[in-house]
Amino acid sequence: MNLISKVKHINRFKGLLFAGYICLILPILFSMFYSVPASDDFIYGSFVSSNNVFINALEYVKHTYFQGSCRWLIFFLQKCINPLNLYSKWHIHLGHIYGVSVIIVFAISMYVIIYSIKFIVDLLVVGEKNKEIITFLIVAVLLSTYYYSEVYNWYTGGTAYAIPFSVTMLLYVTIIKYFKLGKQKKDYIMLFVVGILPATNEFLCVPIGIIYLYYYLIDYKGFTDKHERLKNIVPLLFYIVMGSTVVFAPGTFARRDLGNITVPMWRLVMQAIINPIVRVKDIITTHPLAIILFVLIFFYGIKTRKDKSHNIIIYMIIFAIGVIGAILPYCLGKGNTNTYMDVRVYYLMDYLLLLSMCFIVLMIGQNFALKYDIKLDKITSIRWGILIMMFSYLLLVPQSLYLKIPQIDIVKKSGLIRESYAMWDGILSEIENSDEDNVVLVRDKALEWSPYFLYVGLEPDNVYDQSFDSITPIDEIMINVFYKKKSIELKYTE
Repeated sequence: MNLISKVKHINRFKGLLFAGYICLILPILFSMFYSVPASDDFIYGSFVSSNNVFINALEYVKHTYFQGSCRWLIFFLQKCINPLNLYSKWHIHLGHIYGVSVIIVFAISMYVIIYSIKFIVDLLVVGEKNKEIITFLIVAVLLSTYYYSEVYNWYTGGTAYAIPFSVTMLLYVTIIKYFKLGKQKKDYIMLFVVGILPATNEFLCVPIGIIYLYYYLIDYKGFTDKHERLKNIVPLLFYIVMGSTVVFAPGTFARRDLGNITVPMWRLVMQAIINPIVRVKDIITTHPLAIILFVLIFFYGIKTRKDKSHNIIIYMIIFAIGVIGAILPYCLGKGNTNTYMDVRVYYLMDYLLLLSMCFIVLMIGQNFALKYDIKLDKITSIRWGILIMMFSYLLLVPQSLYLKIPQIDIVKKSGLIRESYAMWDGILSEIENSDEDNVVLVRDKALEWSPYFLYVGLEPDNVYDQSFDSITPIDEIMINVFYKKKSIELKYTE
């Protein structure tokens, strides 16, 4: 192949890869663009304690630390950097500005996640083209298996879950760099700088701790290095201390007490184990595209076999501890004995679970090729390709299961998404422009529910009349406080 042909081949490959990412991401961006403020957004956008952004944020953190959830660092950032401040401070109607804001959050988090995935794949796979394809397949698993409106369409959810998760992925990269690239000083410093955000999130304490322990104790024998022993344990101690400021904060126990939880703790721990198992079953039985992508990842595992086998059992144990540890605080705090969890919590669990499954499948493929001395030539690869195409057709087409893929379903429901936005943006505009202190909103009927649109949170016939000095209401949203109305009520005539 001459130079010109090689360049054309590379450009064609990059073009196809870019088209693949566009197909994955563009429908999600469309859905996000038609988003409206919802629920806790009105808490973070309200200036209750002070008109000064920083003082208001500090007072909010102080209050929640003793009365509610205690992710103090992300709460402070959410109060300071918030699109709703545009209305609170300057009375600018948000409209699509809100959608652009959640798109920015999504873009930042996905960029960091994709970078981190590619870095980890680079450790497992040889060949730039193979790395790019495997990274794409893993991203496709993340974005096409489930849709998370409480993260993708919600500024509060995106900044509280997607951003910390992406920083967790970046911390994994930093940990690997530190232990694998000679324990450089800049990487050591970054362990603290990058680690503080996920360490102050109760859902991410165990996932970051278990990975650090793996590299410290098992993979690189950090514990036996006498000169580095103390230095290398300090970041882990830092994560534990930072995590303790959240897990053992007074507000954590105050919030749990409000739920009057009587379920034994051992049962709630069991629920944290059951939920991922049920989710794996759901992925395998009801998401054929995910199965196809796993098969392709397995194929590329065979294609990129290593000279040394992976210890799959160790990785499965580590990943399982990380996934279970991520949702354990939620299970303990909610007291549920069923598989129900908030969509935003499923986001964290699923992303950890799906990434774990992808890397396990890739390593199983590599081990399989090594064990049976499989080397794929061009003809064999074509045969594999034909078989996978036939398998994909049988899974997706006969029963039209491809229509349930989120990207395709968003296109099908695009009219409903736009209609939902028009209705709820109109409701918010009416509240903003009303001269009444007690606002009553009247609409003909509720629109059909869509998983790709997060509704404001106004329930019909409920009166939202929180006190103007409320900081964190227990049972309703603070929409009337945000808009400086005595009360807000929504009614449907049908």
